[in-house]
Amino acid sequence: MRSRSYEAIVQLRAGNPRGRVLVTEIASRFRELEGVVEVKEVAEGVDIYVADRATALRLVKEVESNYVARVVTTWEDSRIRAGRRKSKAVFSVRVYSVTSGDSVEVRGREYTVERFRRSSVTLVDRESGERVTLSLKDFWKLEPNLK
Repeated sequence: MRSRSYEAIVQLRAGNPRGRVLVTEIASRFRELEGVVEVKEVAEGVDIYVADRATALRLVKEVESNYVARVVTTWEDSRIRAGRRKSKAVFSVRVYSVTSGDSVEVRGREYTVERFRRSSVTLVDRESGERVTLSLKDFWKLEPNLK
């Protein structure tokens, strides 16, 4: 029997419409892992409640290393217990399904994805034909609109 107590939530969300399929696949793989307290389907995606932060981080790192994903970490239910601050980590993981030929808008310009890897993306400007290769970190900073 699983404990109902959890220290972290991994929120799997689709970053674009095709990402929904990936979210469902990922959640089904994590459902029976040790340390997973509950998997709850919600309107926006799937919430995975995890007994400890270390296990949650392991899940997040697995998603990041196998899929195109963007992670934002926040904290909730902050309280002081025995003189120490306790709060639950919330890892919001946006999973994207991106392939060569997809359209993306960056700062008002239209690009075509030439190559999308776990660590970088190569875009081709639709007007000038110029190729731009960015690390995923730099790509996310530009707040792209994946279509």
